[in-house]
Amino acid sequence: MMVGTAWFIISKAGFRWTILFVFLYFIFYALALMFNNSASKIEYKQIFLTPVLAKLFPSLRYKPLDYLTMKVFNRSNLFSGTYDNFFGDDLFTGIVEGRQLSFSDLEVTRHSRNNANWNYNTIIFKGILVTATLPELYNGSFVVEPRATSEPSKLLIVKAIRKLQHQRTIPLVDSGNLTFDSSFQLLTHNLGETMQHLTEKRMNLILELAREFEHLCLKYQQNDLDLGVKLTEKITIALSANNNQLYLGIRNVHLFDLPFDSDRTHSEVLFQKSVELIRIIERFVVSW
Repeated sequence: MMVGTAWFIISKAGFRWTILFVFLYFIFYALALMFNNSASKIEYKQIFLTPVLAKLFPSLRYKPLDYLTMKVFNRSNLFSGTYDNFFGDDLFTGIVEGRQLSFSDLEVTRHSRNNANWNYNTIIFKGILVTATLPELYNGSFVVEPRATSEPSKLLIVKAIRKLQHQRTIPLVDSGNLTFDSSFQLLTHNLGETMQHLTEKRMNLILELAREFEHLCLKYQQNDLDLGVKLTEKITIALSANNNQLYLGIRNVHLFDLPFDSDRTHSEVLFQKSVELIRIIERFVVSW
């Protein structure tokens, strides 16, 4: 697997960067194994990942300790209600083909209490939040969310999203695209204005993005089986646009959440998965 990862970097970044990748990987992987604490993981990201990612994604700046702000989260219109904890890491910012692009891992929770008076955290959002400038002026607002499904894991997510949407009382409407409407729900106060921006091409782009994430899950679920671990969950997406900004919420996936366990292969697989995720995000934003 290390050889495969090295050739992956060679194909993207050149031989000298591959040598740097392998050398630093061994040093900081050993460091993480010895100490297995957050400090060693932070050093790993700052010293190893930062130069490698700068070469792989020259248009983006990687800040491993930073994340998108609460203001961005709230403005996305993808979530509603109160929350008590707001954490994140692995922030990427930059300009890609003239579009301002930012995204990071986020974990947003609310303190809750059940009937037995037990305290627990309700997950509002856990995944990657993306924001980018739209290619043309758009002062309207709409939200696209997954349509209800009979699959239990997705159904729980959709129910949670619907509860938040009901709190905002945004009307649920049909887009007129039967393929799109079978997979997603559109919420907007002004359908005519929304459909001028949410063209058939862009609806197909959202469908293609969902398929890409589905294929990514299938690919890495097979890796999970090969490794004898469960690292991959179903990925779901929600999208919104308002005030000339595009927002994309990607649930159940994280960037560079490397486990540093006794098998180095796990970390290598997750590294490659994160790189693929970033490329998918870049392609989607540029194509919008």
